[in-house]
Amino acid sequence: MLQIDLHVHSVNSGHAYGTLYEIVAEAQRKGMTMIALTDHGPSMWGTSGPVHFGMGRRCPKRFGSLRVLWGAEADIVGPHGEIDLTPVQQERLQFVLVNFHQGCGYQDLGTEGNTASILETLRNPNVDAVSHVLNPQYPYDVRKVIRAALENDVMLELNTSYLSQYGNRDFDQYRYLVDAIKSEGRKILVNTDSHFIHEIGDDAAVLEFRDRLGLQDEFLLNNYPQELMEILDLAE
Repeated sequence: MLQIDLHVHSVNSGHAYGTLYEIVAEAQRKGMTMIALTDHGPSMWGTSGPVHFGMGRRCPKRFGSLRVLWGAEADIVGPHGEIDLTPVQQERLQFVLVNFHQGCGYQDLGTEGNTASILETLRNPNVDAVSHVLNPQYPYDVRKVIRAALENDVMLELNTSYLSQYGNRDFDQYRYLVDAIKSEGRKILVNTDSHFIHEIGDDAAVLEFRDRLGLQDEFLLNNYPQELMEILDLAE
């Protein structure tokens, strides 16, 4: 079981099925130490409006021993890396994931144009991580994106939802992702991208691919809460 899971969707995403308090209760039941609520940005069909992302200032930062970060999985919506949260909203969030999502108003520019767009996004100092790096909904040059993320100190997510589905099919890409991060002396962030509460913290896919991909505990950023808080510039 992951002790930290920073990609959790609630009913506020429009296509997930746990409330904040149900999610917190499940994470506490599993003995987790930190989660991030990362509902889709307001350009996603069915998700919450902009006001939702400003309410984090009123959400408790802790529920007992569980720390809760108020965040978002923002959508890239413009050719120059624009995302669907204002700069003020971005700065008020504690954790911001980004990637392309279909149906959010982005115009597909092909592999070259999409790559240029997300590279601009990764220069945004408010962006903390790339979600489902290897499974974008518009094609981009994965290797350039991985390299740019490392250069800009943006975390790279190993998404267990996609790993469980496509880990064997896309094994070489997953291997490249892991090796690229290790070569820089960095750690990878494992997240579940949960949409149902039973998925929160589930590390079954990590255990399945642990030896083949080299996903030993010391390589998982989830096992280093203090380091993670320093990366996010958050106080304990």
